[in-house]
Parts: sequence; C-alpha cells; structure tokens
Amino acid sequence: APQSQQYFVGGSADVSSKSQLLLANSGLSNSTVDITVFSDGGASFKKSVTVKKNDTSNLSLVSLAPGAKSVALQVIPRTGRVTAYLVDERGKGLKSLGGDLVNSQSELGKTLYIPAISHSLSLEKTHVLRVLNPNTVSANISVELISSDGRYVPLAMDNRSVDSDRVIDIPFDVDAKNSAFALKITSDQPIAASVYSQVLAQGKPDFVWSTPVPAGVKGTWAITGLHPVFVASGSTINISLKVLMPGGKKVNANLTGSDILAYKVPSGALGLEIQSIGSDNSAALIVNSQNGTGYLPLVNGSVLTRSTVPTANIGVLNP
Repeated sequence: APQSQQYFVGGSADVSSKSQLLLANSGLSNSTVDITVFSDGGASFKKSVTVKKNDTSNLSLVSLAPGAKSVALQVIPRTGRVTAYLVDERGKGLKSLGGDLVNSQSELGKTLYIPAISHSLSLEKTHVLRVLNPNTVSANISVELISSDGRYVPLAMDNRSVDSDRVIDIPFDVDAKNSAFALKITSDQPIAASVYSQVLAQGKPDFVWSTPVPAGVKGTWAITGLHPVFVASGSTINISLKVLMPGGKKVNANLTGSDILAYKVPSGALGLEIQSIGSDNSAALIVNSQNGTGYLPLVNGSVLTRSTVPTANIGVLNP
C-alpha cells in the first residue's frame, strides 16, 4: 500500500549494477516524488521525479548515484498514491550475479530487529551489514548476532560510529551451524539498515537482502505457492500461528523458545496468520526455490481503519 515515506537500504550503482527503482502511481492525477540519495562517497542530494497518473516510472541506480558501491534511498511522495520498489540486479558481462527485491523500511528506529538472515554453511565472509545514518550528527551503533548457538557481538560491531548523512558497509563473519540467524541493532540515533548475504540456491550463486521487522506485529499474509520457512527471533519467543490450508482446513501451531526458531510451514498452505506474538518477537519468511532465495518480512502492507457510520436523519429525505 502507498506509504508516506520509504527507506531503501540496498542496491549498488557500480559497473555491475542493473538495479532499478520503480515508482508506481495508482492515483488519478500526476504525482511528484522526492528521492534523497545517500551513498558511501559523499553528502546526500535530492531529486524530484514526476510520475504520470495510473502509470509507472523506472529509474536506474546508476543514473541516481553513478559509480557508488553502497546506496540508500529515501522516497517521499509529495502528491498522489505512489508506491516504490527497489530491484537489485547485478551482472558481469553476460554472467548473472543474482538479484533480489529490497524491501523498504517505513520508519527510522533506534532498535532494529532483522529476524531471518539466510546463511549458506559452505560460504565464508558473505554477509554485509549496511547502515544508513540520515541525521545531522554521527550515530553510534552496536550489533548483536543471534543464532541457535547463542548471542554474541561480531568483531568491529560494538560501539561502531557512522558519520552523519552517510551509508557504510560492515562485512562480518558468522559462526553458526544453522541456515538462518538474526541481528539486533541498537543506536543512539534513528537509523535504517539491512543485511546483504551471498547464498547458494541449489548450487547456484545468488544474494538476498534482509530488512528490519518491527516487534510484535500481528496479521495475515497470503503465501500460496511459496513453501516458506517461518523464522522468528526474540529473547523469549511465544507465537501463536494459524496456517490456512485448501478446503477450509486450518493448522494451529504454538511456537515457544528463546533467541531464534524456525518452523517449516506445511506444504500447500494458502495463508499464514499470527494470532499472538511476544512484545519483542519479530518474524519473517525465507523462501528457497530453484530460482533463488527470497526474504519476506512479516509486516502489514495495509491495515484496517475505522470510519463512523452515518446516522439516519429523516430530514435528509423530507426537507
């Protein structure tokens, strides 16, 4: 659903980049969109784009930040119903290096949870934490890695300083025996972040971007044909799930544990509902297929709102 603002922490604009920012205007009038481009090489700058009514506009990252290796974007529609999407695709000559959809972060935060980060056990030094600090002062961040083996702070991720108006990449190693882990990021300034991970999908190289998920989110999501793995993290995990199956059948699952847990959603599931969740629990889906690896944060794209019901007034019919 259209949002007041979106932060995209991901993508690249170097020679290997084929990445694009897609702007979709579902409104009935032209829309003006402000795009603030942040990079690792210098100060941010703003660009305004007009998207025609009921139309889309594609912008390459190379045109927005030529040559930048690390990129982050803030997208704010000034008018209209605009939704933005960032597709990160990379290649070297005729060889594809992979691709992924970078999910957006709607708000900056001082505490960020990334609950499900894919990890290929046979690969080393394949994870990069990207942090955006759009503030006018430096931010000090600390990162806690959460896995089935426990919690620890990766090297060079304790009280790390991020300059103002800047994006940084922090490569890190993972000492985990499972195929997923989580991160908890704390900062003294509101920030946005994501994790880039190189993975193997049925022996083929791919990459995936994992983004923050607010804690305590409940909702229902359609998952037809995905066959995902549900991954949740938190100090004390207590989640009640309802899996919607064909023919009106339902499968209930109560998940409890600590730090991180994974639950294989039954094959053929049509929908997934989080009925209750702990206050510091966050969750996401990891999807593995022959086409690659995907990450789906369990956040609500749209929420129900209330409106007042008109009261009957006989004077309207009989003035």
